[in-house]
Amino acid sequence: MFQVPDVMDNSLLRFTAHCTLLCAMLSLMHISLLSIYFLSCRGRNAAIRCIQEMQSSKLYSFWNFWVLVALPTAWACYSILLFLAAIVLFVWPINDGYNASQNAPETSLTPRIILIMVVAVGGLHFVLAICKLRRIGRRSTVESEIEALV
Repeated sequence: MFQVPDVMDNSLLRFTAHCTLLCAMLSLMHISLLSIYFLSCRGRNAAIRCIQEMQSSKLYSFWNFWVLVALPTAWACYSILLFLAAIVLFVWPINDGYNASQNAPETSLTPRIILIMVVAVGGLHFVLAICKLRRIGRRSTVESEIEALV
């Protein structure tokens, strides 16, 4: 993305692209840290300590074991969202005073509208997938509670 000359001229797009790379790097850094830690834990004692830490952590704490484990996914999600924003900013540039003076030729709206429709359908699928997984999660806990009573 940085090799396209228009990206280097647009400061907001360049900032969004840099933030995308930073979030992706942080995600890789956290997953590497967790991978190295869990691969170095050979005995059962380390697994028992992790389970005890998970059970003893407070649910509404700012920093607990669950947050530590979720960090790679959270940073990857931030990176994906910022990358989508960078793509949209690239396709739909904001005309500030600097860009307006360049007399850029008018481009067709068709590719822009198609891109926005693809992003919207992808977002809708993502929301529907989350709703479906929540329903499946609720169903499995209800079934396990019924099985525990029987």
